[in-house]
Amino acid sequence: MWNRPDADFISTHDLPWAPVPGGFFGAGHGGGLRKTLSVDEEDGARTDLLAITNRQRGVLRVACDFYVLTGRGTVKDQPYAPGTYVHAQAMTEIDWVPGVGRTVLFFGPHGAPDFAPGQGTGALTVLHESRDEWASMSWRGDEPQPADVRIRWLRRDEAGIVFIVGMLPGYTALNEEKHPVYEESFKIAGDLMMGRRGVVKPGGYFFRSPQTWHGPLYSRNGNFSLIRKNDFGSTDYREPLPGHDLDSLIPAFYDHDDSLTPSLTPAPR
Repeated sequence: MWNRPDADFISTHDLPWAPVPGGFFGAGHGGGLRKTLSVDEEDGARTDLLAITNRQRGVLRVACDFYVLTGRGTVKDQPYAPGTYVHAQAMTEIDWVPGVGRTVLFFGPHGAPDFAPGQGTGALTVLHESRDEWASMSWRGDEPQPADVRIRWLRRDEAGIVFIVGMLPGYTALNEEKHPVYEESFKIAGDLMMGRRGVVKPGGYFFRSPQTWHGPLYSRNGNFSLIRKNDFGSTDYREPLPGHDLDSLIPAFYDHDDSLTPSLTPAPR
Protein backbone atom coordinates (compact mmCIF):
# COMPACT_ATOMS: atom_id res chain seq x y z
CA MET A 1 0.00 0.00 0.00
CA TRP A 2 2.69 2.52 1.01
CA ASN A 3 5.79 1.21 -0.79
CA ARG A 4 5.89 3.91 -3.46
CA PRO A 5 8.48 6.33 -4.83
CA ASP A 6 8.24 9.83 -3.43
CA ALA A 7 6.50 12.43 -5.57
CA ASP A 8 7.00 15.75 -3.82
CA PHE A 9 5.26 17.39 -5.58
CA ILE A 10 3.63 17.17 -9.05
CA SER A 11 0.93 19.13 -10.85
CA THR A 12 -1.66 16.66 -12.07
CA HIS A 13 -2.63 19.09 -14.85
CA ASP A 14 0.67 18.16 -16.53
CA LEU A 15 -0.12 14.42 -16.58
CA PRO A 16 -1.79 12.71 -19.56
CA TRP A 17 -5.09 10.85 -19.44
CA ALA A 18 -4.87 7.17 -20.38
CA PRO A 19 -7.52 4.44 -20.71
CA VAL A 20 -8.33 2.42 -17.59
CA PRO A 21 -7.18 -1.19 -18.18
CA GLY A 22 -9.85 -3.84 -18.56
CA GLY A 23 -10.92 -5.57 -15.38
CA PHE A 24 -10.31 -2.51 -13.18
CA PHE A 25 -12.91 -0.17 -11.67
CA GLY A 26 -13.60 2.49 -14.28
CA ALA A 27 -12.95 0.33 -17.33
CA GLY A 28 -16.37 -1.18 -17.96
CA HIS A 29 -19.27 0.01 -20.09
CA GLY A 30 -17.26 2.01 -22.59
CA GLY A 31 -14.28 2.68 -20.35
CA GLY A 32 -12.94 5.59 -18.37
CA LEU A 33 -9.69 7.53 -18.22
CA ARG A 34 -7.11 7.85 -15.48
CA LYS A 35 -4.08 9.89 -14.51
CA THR A 36 -1.60 7.84 -12.48
CA LEU A 37 -0.23 9.73 -9.47
CA SER A 38 1.60 6.97 -7.58
CA VAL A 39 1.75 3.16 -7.47
CA ASP A 40 2.92 0.46 -5.05
CA GLU A 41 4.37 -2.07 -7.50
CA GLU A 42 4.32 -4.86 -4.88
CA ASP A 43 0.61 -5.03 -4.06
CA GLY A 44 -0.89 -2.90 -6.85
CA ALA A 45 -2.19 -0.16 -4.55
CA ARG A 46 -2.32 3.12 -6.42
CA THR A 47 -3.62 6.65 -6.49
CA ASP A 48 -5.28 7.94 -9.65
CA LEU A 49 -7.48 10.68 -10.90
CA LEU A 50 -10.31 8.77 -12.51
CA ALA A 51 -12.76 10.21 -15.06
CA ILE A 52 -15.90 8.20 -15.77
CA THR A 53 -19.10 8.87 -17.69
CA ASN A 54 -20.70 5.42 -17.65
CA ARG A 55 -22.20 3.22 -14.95
CA GLN A 56 -19.78 1.05 -12.94
CA ARG A 57 -21.47 -1.99 -11.41
CA GLY A 58 -19.65 -4.90 -9.79
CA VAL A 59 -17.56 -6.01 -6.82
CA LEU A 60 -14.33 -4.19 -5.94
CA ARG A 61 -11.82 -6.71 -4.60
CA VAL A 62 -9.89 -4.33 -2.34
CA ALA A 63 -10.75 -1.52 0.06
CA CYS A 64 -10.79 1.90 -1.57
CA ASP A 65 -11.06 5.63 -0.84
CA PHE A 66 -13.02 7.77 -3.32
CA TYR A 67 -13.33 11.56 -3.21
CA VAL A 68 -15.54 13.34 -5.73
CA LEU A 69 -13.80 16.30 -7.39
CA THR A 70 -16.38 17.05 -10.09
CA GLY A 71 -19.68 15.56 -11.18
CA ARG A 72 -22.93 14.35 -9.67
CA GLY A 73 -24.81 11.09 -9.67
CA THR A 74 -25.55 8.18 -7.33
CA VAL A 75 -23.54 5.43 -5.68
CA LYS A 76 -25.66 2.50 -4.41
CA ASP A 77 -28.71 4.80 -4.71
CA GLN A 78 -27.14 7.53 -2.56
CA PRO A 79 -26.51 10.91 -4.21
CA TYR A 80 -22.99 12.26 -4.58
CA ALA A 81 -21.61 15.69 -5.51
CA PRO A 82 -18.27 17.49 -5.36
CA GLY A 83 -16.90 17.03 -1.85
CA THR A 84 -18.50 13.62 -1.26
CA TYR A 85 -16.20 10.97 0.26
CA VAL A 86 -16.87 7.27 -0.26
CA HIS A 87 -15.10 4.35 1.42
CA ALA A 88 -15.58 0.79 0.26
CA GLN A 89 -14.42 -2.19 2.27
CA ALA A 90 -12.80 -5.07 0.41
CA MET A 91 -15.29 -7.14 -1.62
CA THR A 92 -17.91 -4.41 -1.68
CA GLU A 93 -20.62 -4.45 -4.34
CA ILE A 94 -20.68 -1.01 -5.98
CA ASP A 95 -23.25 0.51 -8.32
CA TRP A 96 -21.82 3.88 -9.39
CA VAL A 97 -24.06 5.85 -11.75
CA PRO A 98 -22.66 9.18 -13.04
CA GLY A 99 -25.15 11.87 -13.98
CA VAL A 100 -24.89 14.13 -17.00
CA GLY A 101 -21.28 14.87 -17.92
CA ARG A 102 -18.08 13.50 -16.48
CA THR A 103 -17.36 12.51 -12.88
CA VAL A 104 -13.74 12.98 -11.77
CA LEU A 105 -12.61 11.10 -8.67
CA PHE A 106 -9.58 10.97 -6.43
CA PHE A 107 -9.29 7.18 -6.52
CA GLY A 108 -7.22 5.37 -3.89
CA PRO A 109 -7.57 1.57 -3.94
CA HIS A 110 -5.57 -0.30 -1.27
CA GLY A 111 -4.47 -2.91 -3.84
CA ALA A 112 -5.02 -3.67 -7.50
CA PRO A 113 -8.56 -2.35 -8.22
CA ASP A 114 -9.94 -5.55 -9.74
CA PHE A 115 -13.64 -5.10 -10.51
CA ALA A 116 -16.00 -7.83 -11.70
CA PRO A 117 -19.70 -8.75 -11.65
CA GLY A 118 -20.96 -10.49 -8.54
CA GLN A 119 -22.39 -10.07 -5.08
CA GLY A 120 -20.20 -8.48 -2.43
CA THR A 121 -19.97 -8.74 1.33
CA GLY A 122 -18.25 -5.44 2.20
CA ALA A 123 -19.83 -2.22 3.45
CA LEU A 124 -19.97 1.15 1.72
CA THR A 125 -19.76 4.47 3.60
CA VAL A 126 -20.85 7.75 1.97
CA LEU A 127 -20.03 11.08 3.66
CA HIS A 128 -21.31 14.31 2.17
CA GLU A 129 -19.57 17.67 2.27
CA SER A 130 -20.31 19.46 5.53
CA ARG A 131 -19.51 22.70 7.32
CA ASP A 132 -19.78 20.83 10.62
CA GLU A 133 -17.48 18.47 12.47
CA TRP A 134 -14.25 20.42 11.94
CA ALA A 135 -11.67 19.87 14.69
CA SER A 136 -8.07 20.62 15.61
CA MET A 137 -5.28 18.14 14.91
CA SER A 138 -5.64 16.82 18.43
CA TRP A 139 -3.18 13.94 18.05
CA ARG A 140 -0.36 16.49 17.76
CA GLY A 141 -0.29 17.00 21.50
CA ASP A 142 3.26 18.34 21.57
CA GLU A 143 2.16 21.93 20.96
CA PRO A 144 -0.90 24.21 21.01
CA GLN A 145 -2.80 23.90 17.75
CA PRO A 146 -3.27 27.10 15.71
CA ALA A 147 -6.77 28.42 15.20
CA ASP A 148 -6.25 28.95 11.46
CA VAL A 149 -6.02 25.25 10.55
CA ARG A 150 -8.74 22.63 11.05
CA ILE A 151 -9.46 19.11 9.84
CA ARG A 152 -12.56 17.08 9.03
CA TRP A 153 -12.23 13.35 9.62
CA LEU A 154 -13.26 11.01 6.80
CA ARG A 155 -11.79 7.68 7.93
CA ARG A 156 -9.88 6.37 10.97
CA ASP A 157 -9.17 2.63 11.14
CA GLU A 158 -6.37 0.05 11.19
CA ALA A 159 -5.52 0.82 7.55
CA GLY A 160 -4.75 4.48 8.25
CA ILE A 161 -6.38 7.88 8.43
CA VAL A 162 -8.04 10.13 5.84
CA PHE A 163 -9.12 13.73 6.41
CA ILE A 164 -9.65 17.13 4.83
CA VAL A 165 -7.41 19.91 6.14
CA GLY A 166 -8.40 23.54 5.74
CA MET A 167 -6.11 26.54 6.29
CA LEU A 168 -7.21 30.17 6.49
CA PRO A 169 -5.56 32.89 4.38
CA GLY A 170 -2.21 33.87 5.84
CA TYR A 171 -1.52 30.50 7.46
CA THR A 172 2.15 30.37 8.44
CA ALA A 173 4.47 27.68 9.85
CA LEU A 174 7.97 29.10 10.29
CA ASN A 175 9.97 25.88 10.73
CA GLU A 176 10.71 22.85 8.61
CA GLU A 177 9.10 19.66 9.92
CA LYS A 178 9.02 15.89 9.48
CA HIS A 179 6.85 12.98 10.65
CA PRO A 180 7.47 9.22 11.15
CA VAL A 181 4.59 8.26 8.81
CA TYR A 182 3.76 8.16 5.12
CA GLU A 183 1.82 11.17 3.86
CA GLU A 184 -0.22 11.66 0.72
CA SER A 185 -1.95 14.90 -0.26
CA PHE A 186 -4.13 16.24 -3.08
CA LYS A 187 -4.80 19.98 -3.25
CA ILE A 188 -8.52 20.61 -3.74
CA ALA A 189 -8.46 24.41 -3.62
CA GLY A 190 -6.20 27.31 -2.73
CA ASP A 191 -2.42 27.52 -2.39
CA LEU A 192 0.27 26.24 -0.03
CA MET A 193 3.95 27.05 -0.29
CA MET A 194 6.00 23.96 0.63
CA GLY A 195 9.33 25.61 1.33
CA ARG A 196 11.86 25.42 -1.51
CA ARG A 197 9.64 22.99 -3.43
CA GLY A 198 7.37 25.83 -4.44
CA VAL A 199 3.65 26.56 -4.25
CA VAL A 200 1.14 23.72 -4.51
CA LYS A 201 -1.98 24.82 -6.39
CA PRO A 202 -5.30 23.02 -7.07
CA GLY A 203 -4.51 19.64 -8.60
CA GLY A 204 -1.13 19.47 -6.86
CA TYR A 205 -0.18 16.09 -5.38
CA PHE A 206 2.55 14.64 -3.22
CA PHE A 207 3.43 11.25 -1.78
CA ARG A 208 6.06 11.50 0.93
CA SER A 209 8.05 8.84 2.83
CA PRO A 210 8.49 8.99 6.61
CA GLN A 211 11.09 11.39 8.02
CA THR A 212 11.09 13.66 4.97
CA TRP A 213 11.78 17.27 5.86
CA HIS A 214 9.38 19.82 4.38
CA GLY A 215 8.42 23.42 4.94
CA PRO A 216 8.35 26.14 6.04
CA LEU A 217 4.70 26.58 5.07
CA TYR A 218 2.64 29.56 3.96
CA SER A 219 -0.75 30.09 2.32
CA ARG A 220 -1.71 33.50 0.96
CA ASN A 221 -5.30 32.66 0.01
CA GLY A 222 -6.05 29.65 2.24
CA ASN A 223 -6.55 26.10 1.00
CA PHE A 224 -8.27 22.72 1.27
CA SER A 225 -6.42 19.42 0.87
CA LEU A 226 -7.28 15.73 1.03
CA ILE A 227 -4.75 13.86 3.21
CA ARG A 228 -4.10 10.13 3.62
CA LYS A 229 -1.61 8.70 6.15
CA ASN A 230 -0.76 5.21 7.32
CA ASP A 231 -0.97 6.28 10.98
CA PHE A 232 -0.92 9.17 13.41
CA GLY A 233 2.52 10.67 13.86
CA SER A 234 4.55 13.08 15.95
CA THR A 235 6.38 16.10 14.53
CA ASP A 236 10.03 17.13 14.70
CA TYR A 237 11.12 20.65 13.81
CA ARG A 238 14.22 22.50 12.70
CA GLU A 239 14.96 26.06 11.68
CA PRO A 240 15.37 26.57 7.93
CA LEU A 241 18.76 27.48 6.51
CA PRO A 242 19.40 31.10 5.50
CA GLY A 243 17.65 31.80 2.22
CA HIS A 244 15.17 28.99 2.86
CA ASP A 245 13.10 30.97 5.37
CA LEU A 246 9.68 32.47 4.71
CA ASP A 247 11.00 36.02 4.38
CA SER A 248 13.11 34.84 1.44
CA LEU A 249 10.73 32.34 -0.13
CA ILE A 250 7.38 34.18 -0.05
CA PRO A 251 8.44 37.04 -2.34
CA ALA A 252 10.40 34.66 -4.56
CA PHE A 253 7.33 32.53 -5.27
CA TYR A 254 4.36 34.85 -4.80
CA ASP A 255 5.49 38.21 -6.15
CA HIS A 256 6.01 36.88 -9.68
CA ASP A 257 2.88 34.73 -10.06
CA ASP A 258 -0.32 36.66 -10.76
CA SER A 259 -2.43 33.54 -10.17
CA LEU A 260 -1.45 33.64 -6.48
CA THR A 261 -2.42 37.28 -5.93
CA PRO A 262 -6.14 37.97 -5.36
CA SER A 263 -7.55 40.40 -7.90
CA LEU A 264 -8.81 43.72 -6.55
CA THR A 265 -11.06 44.34 -9.57
CA PRO A 266 -14.79 43.48 -9.38
CA ALA A 267 -15.68 40.02 -10.58
CA PRO A 268 -17.74 39.92 -13.80
CA ARG A 269 -21.47 39.43 -13.29
